[in-house]
Formats: sequence, structure tokens, C-alpha cells
Amino acid sequence: MRGLGTTWVERGTAYWVRRGWLLLVRLIMVLGIALLAGAGWRWLVGASWAAGWRGALDVATGLIVVVGMLAAARDVLTAYRLRLTPQEWRARNAERRARHPFLTAPAVVNTLVLVCLPVSGPLLLGYLAVYLIGVSCGRELPAERGARADLERQAGMS
Repeated sequence: MRGLGTTWVERGTAYWVRRGWLLLVRLIMVLGIALLAGAGWRWLVGASWAAGWRGALDVATGLIVVVGMLAAARDVLTAYRLRLTPQEWRARNAERRARHPFLTAPAVVNTLVLVCLPVSGPLLLGYLAVYLIGVSCGRELPAERGARADLERQAGMS
């Protein structure tokens, strides 16, 4: 994508309009996920077996959402603080996957998410809410740094 990874000042109006639309779409996605999660949760706690536990379940769900938000904030801040090239970023992730092959296998992760849905649903909601906004509002991710470095080299800025 043209202009990806360049400095904020030099990106221009078209870039910021595109980025604003992406942020708006991501916020709508988060709102949609939250509404669906809330409807599902109200259906679950509205069941007769859960009526007496409603307050405790609401508090537990709120805490789980906050844990997801904190995890996403940590991940976004870590990604922005690291000064890795895209190749180093991919190598770091590949090394982590090689170190924990069972825990990073897609089938295992998907199965755990589905089996633990009462916990993983609110956790993912909180994570996505913060992660999508953090990625949208942040300066650049490690994958963009290579594009910025190339542009600076081509323009003779470095």
C-alpha cells in the first residue's frame, strides 16, 4: 500500500482519511461484537438456572473483559516499543511457535476457545476492543517499519 510506514507528517490528507475510515469501521466492528456478546450473555444469565447468580456472573464477566483489555494494551505497547525489522519480528514469532508448538497450534487454540467460550468470549471482546483501537491509533507496527526505512532511503532522509 502506498505511503504505508512513512512518517506521520508526510502522509497527507488521503492517508488520514483512509485511516479515519478504517478506525470507524473497526469501532463499528467492536460495537457489533459487544452487542452480540451482550445479547448472548443476557440470554445465558436470563436462563432459570442462572437467575440467582446474575450479579456474580456480571461482575465476573466484567473482570474477564478488563483482563482481555489489559492483555491487548500490553501487546500493542510491546509491539510499538520494539525496534525490530519485519524479518526480526517474524523470526521472533516463529521462535515462540517453535518453543511452544502445542500451545500455538491453530487446532488446539480454536478448540480451547470454543470449549472455554463463557470465559474466552468476554476475554476476546475486551482484547479486540483495545487491540483494534490501539493498532488504528498507533504510529506503526513492526511490519510497517521496513516500508518506512525503504522510503527514507529512497528519499535520502537517512
